[in-house]
Amino acid sequence: MRSRLSRSLVAVTAAAVMAAVPACGGATDAPTGGSDTIPLTLQTFPGALLYISDVIAQQEGIFKRNGLDVTFVNPGDGATAMRLLANGDAQGLLADVASGISAASKGQPIGVTGSVINKSLFQVSARGDLLGVKGDWKAKVQALRGKKVGVPGIGSSGDIVMRGLLREAGLTPDKDVTLISITTGQAAIAQFQQKALDAFINVAPTAHLIEKAGVGGLYVDIANEAPPKFSDSVIGMMTNRSFAKQNPEALRRWMASEQQAIEFIGKPANRDKIIGYIAKNVTSNDVPLAEKLVDYLNNTAYSATKPGLEVPTQALNNQIELLTAGGIAADSLNASDFVVTPNRK
Repeated sequence: MRSRLSRSLVAVTAAAVMAAVPACGGATDAPTGGSDTIPLTLQTFPGALLYISDVIAQQEGIFKRNGLDVTFVNPGDGATAMRLLANGDAQGLLADVASGISAASKGQPIGVTGSVINKSLFQVSARGDLLGVKGDWKAKVQALRGKKVGVPGIGSSGDIVMRGLLREAGLTPDKDVTLISITTGQAAIAQFQQKALDAFINVAPTAHLIEKAGVGGLYVDIANEAPPKFSDSVIGMMTNRSFAKQNPEALRRWMASEQQAIEFIGKPANRDKIIGYIAKNVTSNDVPLAEKLVDYLNNTAYSATKPGLEVPTQALNNQIELLTAGGIAADSLNASDFVVTPNRK
């Protein structure tokens, strides 16, 4: 069991370094423009829940039906992922838009062409003694005064969100609360066991795994408890702006494939198959956890996904504000310019 738990936590943390089905009726039609198959290299962090739509699009033949020949590569870390996009060595990546905004603010030719998830995947876990705190998200965050809180890397998306929550609750990061870089979920569990850590922010399903290890549980579910500036997010389809300009058809096909995969996940008739995909690719064959994650995807993660995978402007602006408040020079970045929209035929 420890081995299974460790593999799941490593995959979850890798995704964090980066970070109901859309109410749009039936499945998206495949693009009609261009009859030739287009090669496309996408980056993924294998084992992370975020990339289950990529897995399904590949395994269910959705990419192929849309005329794409997709190759997956694992960049290993967020910085390398942005560099591969900037250099043109890969053409796409599903990621927390904060990573792309940060790269673009430094002059890298990164943009977002669509948004697959518009709810935050971050959750705060806490030790058992904190789980009894009553009140809303603000009361729970205020209860962290004087505590040690783990983040998946200083300067990471999780760190930026945690600092924003602390400031919103009237606390000063690094003064009222000690923030510690903990790069893996397994390390967080060890810290909880040693009572050296009080809380930890990371993407789902880390909270489930911490609870399963018996060292804590879900404390604040940001998507369902925090104000919109934190709960609304953009998990976007990041790409190279030059590639996007020169290959709009590839982007149209990629967007259609991702939306069809999300719709596939949401159909009740496919539930058992989706559980199987998640168990095999995310939870190390933990079927009960996979069942919970199917519900999490449909009821939370994909609940605000827009028709056509439209990027929500307000959520994007909120991300830019959070980054700016966190000391990243993103305020000069125009949200509308960051969005790359394939030319319509």
